[in-house]
Amino acid sequence: MTTLDRYKRFVITEFLAEVDPVVVAAAHGALITSEDGREYLDAFAGISVCNAGHGCPEVLDAARRQIER
Repeated sequence: MTTLDRYKRFVITEFLAEVDPVVVAAAHGALITSEDGREYLDAFAGISVCNAGHGCPEVLDAARRQIER
């Protein structure tokens, strides 16, 4: 199953005229970099990134400490 197939299967898109999914290669703070090198501002952050952004060092350290327990 391709990324686009998964997107169409699991993401609600009725409110959009068209979907052009981005395959994320990297993310830091509020910026996302796609597989083709384009950068996007993540204005639709999910629950896990809504307050801290992507890759926040403090959040990553806390997660590592929790995982190591």
